[in-house]
Amino acid sequence: MTEGQMAAEPAVHYVKKHVCTGHKRAVSAVKFSPDGKWLASSSADMTVRLWSTSSWRCAHTLQGHSQGISDCAFTADSQYIASASDDRTAKLWEVRCRRPQGRARGMLHFSAQALAVAG
Repeated sequence: MTEGQMAAEPAVHYVKKHVCTGHKRAVSAVKFSPDGKWLASSSADMTVRLWSTSSWRCAHTLQGHSQGISDCAFTADSQYIASASDDRTAKLWEVRCRRPQGRARGMLHFSAQALAVAG
């Protein structure tokens, strides 16, 4: 190889393993929990769905926003998930009981990741 040339990286071939269906509108974010037990998907249908990574079935549907959800994120201990919505609220949900544990209002631009870290 001469100077200035880069080695070609080997081609990566991805294989579909699972398809999670159930949202009624577009999916806006998909995140794995740090402990690997859950896959969360947020959607314009105003829900966050929690999928079990052992069965790949929807175990819980979190509802409570009045507009579409743009982002979601787990806390580092996988105990909570934050959702950020176009209704200008963010909610913090306890995964175990699936109820909102807190809410922030009036935010124009924010990420669920920031709320999950702060939560």
